Amino acid sequence: MTHAQMTVLHRGHYEARLVSEERDLQAALALRTLAFQTDTLDRDAFDEHCAHVVIEDTRTAIIVCCFR
Repeated sequence: MTHAQMTVLHRGHYEARLVSEERDLQAALALRTLAFQTDTLDRDAFDEHCAHVVIEDTRTAIIVCCFR
């Protein structure tokens, strides 16, 4: 599924979308790493099987939230 085909939700200056690009997944993993304060990229066996959602601040293009 491409970004154009998926549902994107907008609220104010935030955009929520399913991860469809590697850069979004890497940003989500980096945010989890920061949140859990791990020394290595926070990744586990569930990542390959789960749908990931990111929330981006459209003013800065920074991923501010993620969940799976």
